[in-house]
Amino acid sequence: MKLKETGPNKNYIGITLKSDDNYNKNNILYIQFLKTYKIYELEHKFLKPTIEKHTTSDGKTYDDLKGNKIIISYSFEDHYIYLYYNKKYKFFNIPWKHYTFKDHCLLNLDKSVFHCINKDDEFYSWEYPNHQIAIFYFRDSYDNELITASCKLERRRWELGIGAFKWLKYFVNTKVSTSLEMDFNKEIGSRKGTWKGGVVGTSIELDSDEDYKDAFKRWCKINNHKYVGINKK
Repeated sequence: MKLKETGPNKNYIGITLKSDDNYNKNNILYIQFLKTYKIYELEHKFLKPTIEKHTTSDGKTYDDLKGNKIIISYSFEDHYIYLYYNKKYKFFNIPWKHYTFKDHCLLNLDKSVFHCINKDDEFYSWEYPNHQIAIFYFRDSYDNELITASCKLERRRWELGIGAFKWLKYFVNTKVSTSLEMDFNKEIGSRKGTWKGGVVGTSIELDSDEDYKDAFKRWCKINNHKYVGINKK
């Protein structure tokens, strides 16, 4: 076994065994572990190329050799096991590392719940009757044009555990994301007026102790827009 290459590795551990599309070439072994990956050339040919049969337009057949590989890996970032062999692959989620979606709710501007969306609802539009919306004004950093932003609060929640591990939700805090959803009356950004089009809407996630006004001002600051004012609807 001959070391061919080594380098930094991130977020994965795994082994890949790879054959070339030539019977005479040795297998290559990739090893990813902690902060390093290593590539070895093996002395033995454990894995053979696959043979694909093809037919030409005049009815003749021929064999085509294709490189083959076997992969077993785990992602620390996405928490899944990945298996690959003979052009087939499988993903296995780690059930105690993944979340189950709980609900999606529209909030009033004081963060109280206005309505939680369920499967029986019709696909909802931008405004529900009586749902509180804040109207902000700002100047686009691209050309200083005055823009109106209609904004609403939404909340999404997830509980730890999938499948047989859903009981973990009773021991771990629910994951919560509260966001300020924005809809602009005009395009903004450097692509406005072009065939690609400018930005017509976006969102920003609120910090735990942040209200909608501060969140919008923070979004303006991040994107170099000039905050002008508010007109709560």
